[in-house]
Amino acid sequence: MLSVLICAAAGPVADDLHASPVWREDVERHKADSMQSAMTLSVAAKPTLVVIDRDLPNAERLVLELRGKPATSGCSIVIVATGDSQPDEVALLEAGANAVLRHPPSPEWEERLGRLLSVPSRRNLRMHVDLELDGFFGPEHHQGRVHNISRTGMLVDVPLQARIGDQLRFKLHLSMDMSVAGVAQVVRLAGVNRFGCEFSEIGAWDARRLEHFLETAPAS
Repeated sequence: MLSVLICAAAGPVADDLHASPVWREDVERHKADSMQSAMTLSVAAKPTLVVIDRDLPNAERLVLELRGKPATSGCSIVIVATGDSQPDEVALLEAGANAVLRHPPSPEWEERLGRLLSVPSRRNLRMHVDLELDGFFGPEHHQGRVHNISRTGMLVDVPLQARIGDQLRFKLHLSMDMSVAGVAQVVRLAGVNRFGCEFSEIGAWDARRLEHFLETAPAS
């Protein structure tokens, strides 16, 4: 059973989640209407996914607190925002949120929430990754470590200054004789030289290799 923590006061955002993948039969839902109740529930719920209404008071602090607790440091965090994009949404992403979904619901809700609920992950793998970032004088090559990986993205520790939205070409070493390559986009900053990115381009063969690895590698 998957666990989802919904952090929203009563209203349209909470109501419209009923028609999203969050209400699948294999999902156990926990609801909080404040930062304090969300932190209390997060300990018992151990959520796979946290959905936060952008207008919930102290939303940015809640994201920071969730990322700072061992039980929730690796979960996915999605912000649901009503209306036009606001400057504070960048701060939420920088605090550790994975994505911002616009309200009212769109097909992106089904696609993004469905992926986050169906993707298994492996943590603390200490796998190596090569990254290439286009700089002023041409491509810059870096080596780093993967802390968390799924079918759709990874959390990496690399000595470079990345910004949200940067496109990074990567080569990920799954084992001594197997690697996958593609392009990933930075979607959240998780500390100094640590950031989460989502795969934006990956070949079909490499995607199958990665999926097989995630299904067969021992969980850590």
